[in-house]
Amino acid sequence: MNRLIVLHLLLSLVLTIAACAPEIEPEESCNFIQNSYSRRVSWGKVELKVGIEDKFPSQYYESLERAMKVWDQERPYNMFHGRPLILSSENKDAVDIMLLWKEKWQSKPSEQAKTAVQSQGDFIQKADIFFNANKTFSVNGEGGINMKSLMIHELGHALGLDHIDFPESVMYPTLPENMERTTLSAIEKESLGCEY
Repeated sequence: MNRLIVLHLLLSLVLTIAACAPEIEPEESCNFIQNSYSRRVSWGKVELKVGIEDKFPSQYYESLERAMKVWDQERPYNMFHGRPLILSSENKDAVDIMLLWKEKWQSKPSEQAKTAVQSQGDFIQKADIFFNANKTFSVNGEGGINMKSLMIHELGHALGLDHIDFPESVMYPTLPENMERTTLSAIEKESLGCEY
């Protein structure tokens, strides 16, 4: 009988707390990923620290710096803090966004890269960007996947942007070989204004 009374009191307490909780208003997506409450998910800060795994081929470091500048030039402040740090994968928690070179690709073989975003509530806590080392990449857009274009796209995901079904968008779902998409469209610029 005492257990029944305790259970009843606990249930009453939970219902009272739930009734007092503020209702969470959904938001327009603005092309951002959304949580289960239909609210945009993004960083609660700017000047994000970026790292690149020490196994990543060094010929792509400049592509990363240029990709970061594409996003930085669209805001009155820097989205990213300084130059990327070169780190081992064991030290990836020292940065907000980490780029990793994966020789053993455990996802769809057709994927060039993918971004994993960890969030809590409306805020991104960490983002890891994995690059498929089995693909052919280029720094000049000829004879492979343009690394700067791909990095711009994946950094967009790391900032919280979803795919945008507009072929000129840097967030378009596919990037064919030898194609260069290195300029943000009006859609990305407007989307950034919703959150940052």
